[in-house]
Amino acid sequence: MRTFLVLLSFSAGLWGQSRVRESASGTVLLNQNDFSVLESGEKRRDIACSVTPRRPALGFDLRLQSGYDVALTLEGSIASDLMVIARVRPLAGDGKPLHLYQRLRVPVPEGEEKARSFSGGFSGAFLVGEGKYAVDWLLRDVGGRYCADFWEFEVKSPLRISAGVWELAPLPEPFSEEPVEKAENGIAVKVLVNYEPSRQEQLLGMLRAMVRDSRVGTVSLAIFNLEQRKVLAKQERVDFPKLQEALAGFQPGLVDAKVLSGADGGVERFLGELLDAPELGEAATVVFLGTPTGVDDRLGVAWRSGQERMFYLRYQPDPWQTAWTDSIERAVQAARGKRYTIAHPKDLVTAWAEILQGMRASVR
Repeated sequence: MRTFLVLLSFSAGLWGQSRVRESASGTVLLNQNDFSVLESGEKRRDIACSVTPRRPALGFDLRLQSGYDVALTLEGSIASDLMVIARVRPLAGDGKPLHLYQRLRVPVPEGEEKARSFSGGFSGAFLVGEGKYAVDWLLRDVGGRYCADFWEFEVKSPLRISAGVWELAPLPEPFSEEPVEKAENGIAVKVLVNYEPSRQEQLLGMLRAMVRDSRVGTVSLAIFNLEQRKVLAKQERVDFPKLQEALAGFQPGLVDAKVLSGADGGVERFLGELLDAPELGEAATVVFLGTPTGVDDRLGVAWRSGQERMFYLRYQPDPWQTAWTDSIERAVQAARGKRYTIAHPKDLVTAWAEILQGMRASVR
């Protein structure tokens, strides 16, 4: 028996079409068989599968996510071209249902191995708000065989934070545009992200939460890799779609000889030049965001003291990892700033609330 694993986020454009086709009037068009299966409420197991609903949880973008995990077994006679349709319906109010659509192709070999079984799974996710929901879900192969499941869930009193948007919607792509409404008296913030590709989802999620917060004004951005002393992007205002191209060619682990020998001037010079970059504009508050880095002992103890209010959101999901004082923390401490350890989204909520309180107090 062979195995496969597919992760589906139902993000527009990520795996192709993300929604069921809609008519010009906005009405969703389902074929009659699929519509009948969704309307019946009857579980089907023509294809051997099990569906496990996910409990709503807060993501690092400070939005609530729900979804499901699917495990299935395909016999040799089952076609590998599968269709997934999920319909999420609010059970109260006048909210419209959300239809999610995905095509799943599983590589089933030809010849003698075609008669074998193939086991594996995939996941789906979407954004939710407070309320009660019903999910009507089906998986269909080209032969018209179905796996169908139905469940309900409730989201009670989500965490009330200004940065959150509680709505039923598809999970956005990592670099999708973030439309926001800003207050006229919002505070300007400089965000400096120490980029690690393996932590892209968490880092961009936290950045998105900061940008979305209506209490914050202009958010300028620099994305860099401290190990390489390399700047990947500078933006006067955060533009997520443009970040995709800037980060696409980054190769971790490649360090210039000047950096290894210390001839580049070290962390102090690199971060100082980055903070003073004219592309980032002026901001009295600086927020560093990233994973633990190495240590540069040459950093001065009075580095930029009093010039900006500095904070460091250090993403450290492993609670057993040694919490050493890395180079960015040394820089923030030298500027009389503060480090926050972020392991879970709730840690970000607490840290961001404290940072905002201090920012607002400083401008009174």
